[in-house]
Amino acid sequence: MSRPAHRATGLLAVAALTFAGAALAQRQAPAVRQGGIVLQSAALTLPDDKAAFPEGAAGELVANNCTGCHSAEMILNQPQLGAKWKATVEKMRTAYHAPIAPEDDAAIVAALTAIEAGHRGS
Repeated sequence: MSRPAHRATGLLAVAALTFAGAALAQRQAPAVRQGGIVLQSAALTLPDDKAAFPEGAAGELVANNCTGCHSAEMILNQPQLGAKWKATVEKMRTAYHAPIAPEDDAAIVAALTAIEAGHRGS
């Protein structure tokens, strides 16, 4: 590609990005500019989580330790894991760096197992 054709292609790309950026800017909060960096807030609407953990200690424990990353619906719709919950909780902590203390594993596994049994029984 010759230099003029290359330059024209580049100008068209910049114009398209500028136009798209202007359209987005009209729908978003004002940008914060500092030190050559532009931060832009965007509105995000998540769907309602229709599932809920049962009330009580087990539901509260799972909600406090798991819903930072997973919805209740996602957790409640897992295949039956039974004894595999232990490995799953450990994987969340070690591989994905979930902020779960190793000494809390047994209680979380017991809560997930109890919720699973109650959820499948309903």
